[in-house]
Amino acid sequence: MDKEIYCRKLGHHIPVSYCLSPGQKLYCSSFRNCWFARMDVDTFLKEHFSDEVIAEAESRTTPKITGIMSVIEKFTL
Repeated sequence: MDKEIYCRKLGHHIPVSYCLSPGQKLYCSSFRNCWFARMDVDTFLKEHFSDEVIAEAESRTTPKITGIMSVIEKFTL
């Protein structure tokens, strides 16, 4: 799939392939919110992931400040 979208997290355009494997075993937790207007997200996810993986990926909700603090810690230690 050659679709691209502007990623609000990264601040530039990325291909859908990055959203599906952003350096983690699960797809990006924002995938549904970012791609819903460009594809049938439910069908796409069901074709590519098990119900368990979908549930795990969408249950990951880390507050933004936690992510920011994690990045800061990596660069200050």
